[in-house]
Amino acid sequence: MHAKKLVVAVFICTLFSASMGNSALRVFGWGNGGYSTTPDNPKYGTHDWIAEHALDWLPEAEKQFILENLAIYLYGTELPDNKNAPDGIGDTAKHHVYFYANGTLQDDSGAVRAQQEYEYALSLYRTGLVADAVKHLGAMAHYIADLAVFAHVMGSKTDWGEEKHHSDYEDYVGRKTSSYQGEFNVFLQFDGALETITAYDAAVLLAYDTTFDPDGGLTCVWMDNNYNWSDSTFLNRCGESLNLAVNLVADVLHTFALEIQHHIPVPFHYQVEDYYCGPACLEMVFDYYGEDIDQYEIADVARTIGEPDYLTYRDELRRAAHFSNLSTSMGGELEYNIMGYTLRSLGYAAFESTGMSLDDLKRYVDMGKPLILLMCYNESHMYGHYRVLVGYNETHFFLHDPWNKPEWGGKYGGPSIAFNYTTFLDLWNYSGHWALYVEPWRLNVSAPATVTPGEPFKVNVTITYPEPPPNAVETYPASACNATIFLPATVRLADGETARKTIGAGVLHAGESATVSWTLVASTYPIWGKIAIEAEGLVSGRVGAYVHPAYEYTDRVGGRIVFTVGPEDTTPPTIGIPTREPAGDVQPFQNVTVMVNVTDGESGVANVILSFTIDGGVTWENQTMTFNASTGLYEAFIRGQEAGTTVRFKIIAYDVVGNEAVLNGEQPYCVYTVIPELQPIHVLACLAITSMLIGIHKFRKAKTFPISACLKRIK
Repeated sequence: MHAKKLVVAVFICTLFSASMGNSALRVFGWGNGGYSTTPDNPKYGTHDWIAEHALDWLPEAEKQFILENLAIYLYGTELPDNKNAPDGIGDTAKHHVYFYANGTLQDDSGAVRAQQEYEYALSLYRTGLVADAVKHLGAMAHYIADLAVFAHVMGSKTDWGEEKHHSDYEDYVGRKTSSYQGEFNVFLQFDGALETITAYDAAVLLAYDTTFDPDGGLTCVWMDNNYNWSDSTFLNRCGESLNLAVNLVADVLHTFALEIQHHIPVPFHYQVEDYYCGPACLEMVFDYYGEDIDQYEIADVARTIGEPDYLTYRDELRRAAHFSNLSTSMGGELEYNIMGYTLRSLGYAAFESTGMSLDDLKRYVDMGKPLILLMCYNESHMYGHYRVLVGYNETHFFLHDPWNKPEWGGKYGGPSIAFNYTTFLDLWNYSGHWALYVEPWRLNVSAPATVTPGEPFKVNVTITYPEPPPNAVETYPASACNATIFLPATVRLADGETARKTIGAGVLHAGESATVSWTLVASTYPIWGKIAIEAEGLVSGRVGAYVHPAYEYTDRVGGRIVFTVGPEDTTPPTIGIPTREPAGDVQPFQNVTVMVNVTDGESGVANVILSFTIDGGVTWENQTMTFNASTGLYEAFIRGQEAGTTVRFKIIAYDVVGNEAVLNGEQPYCVYTVIPELQPIHVLACLAITSMLIGIHKFRKAKTFPISACLKRIK
């Protein structure tokens, strides 16, 4: 049981009231700061504040995967309230936990939802979908944090009755927690220890404390009846509840980190053919380190065999890892042969090993290095099958099994399948404990934090050819080793420098490292551009004669790194509300000019595109918008359309470093319909009436008698 988290200063707590009736209770909790239009730039509210400060007390290693996806983590905190987002949830009737007056649990809906989001995040992480996992951890934090609000533990069907305060409570705290550096930061205090706790238990514990305040008697009813921000007792109780929420979310995230501690987030892929287990496993490893290479391409390089053998030989799979644009595939899985993979021309380091121990396997998992293992498919020991080792715990190994069990049946198949140690060893004996270790060369860069325009600065890169695993069959020394630097327009090589340099003496053995340096000069600062370095060497190998003839190969293997010097621009441009001319009705075949303000406070706006559709979004036509210096707006026109056509447009903007912003065209001001033409009979009628009125007007000016006299004369 958690000890009460105490605060030494006044904290503020946010309340959202409930709308009551015979239907399920709907309670809106802490504020989200509004709903975000894009996950890349989330709006900030109390939920974000709680979730982000929960990270403050986690060790760096435990929170790094969240920090790398911080925007989507914060975006996830608003999804439980937002049913209209593409990935929204909006189940606000399930954000509560109720207790009876005797302390027994009445309704645990909010705790159940917190646990469901936790478990979903865990499954996503183990499948390699780290960003999606982080998003659902944000949603989980929402469900837990809501239970620090007394509106979420009170209701007409509870022993406490319905609360009286809602938006006033919410708005006050929202103003104080509208950023990470909000005024209420001074009230946060770590309770001194990270504990393991389920999301469910954390939610129930927080709800119990909010309901009963067992240490102080300031119950949910007392808070509602004594609502007064000027009362220090009221304020401190709010602070106590909120601080407990932050600590409990930290504990649950700590628990999550422990569960994934011995797990590598390798993206999972099913094999696309029933004999493609080898290519599918290599695709997973490729996808983990970089580009997601097509399975059919891998199978063609590995000379994977279909009927009647249905297999990929081990040395052919290693050869597929080395494959580069120096070689041509020689398999029969494509209608054509390829020179290098479509998405990557450089091969990876690759080593076969036999006889690795269980401790060796665990060490590789802990280093974040997945291994491809050849095993029996099941306990019948009839068929060989490739799997990827991605994790372990005290009793089991976890392997990605590419066999498509949902489609094809079978005992095993799917992401992160658990095998106890006994079963694992039994199945792995199939190949004499064969393993394939694949990894690109590792590049570590050191560069100054800031540079002065016009002044030389140095960039160093340490290049490591990955070390071979224990009992490696061959180690493939690399020759003709070199490194090349690629610079943005705002950086040049210093006088006398060359972009391509030899690595050391030109030879690297597996496990060796060497350093290469360049002196550069920036023309501007910040640079706002990315620098890339690619290192490579030549390795030679051989595959045996089985169904296909043996052959030897030489390929480029290596690695690549992309980095920035100084501030990094990760913020997309800001797109204002567009206007159009004409602003009102659009006549048939009348051109429409669209104008919009687009700004970028960092690297600057590079390109703005107006994209429009006249067929409901089936096809889109793009126009580059031009900047009008006199108005400060970007402009482009949509050509005139026939009557009755509905036109929808969207704005896409890029900054200098490639960040993208999109105004998606769903807004009402992004849609117009060309008005129908008037029918000829209506036009003639209007002309006739107009002519008659003009005639009457002229007649009255010429004569002084009234219009009645005129009518008599007409008769």
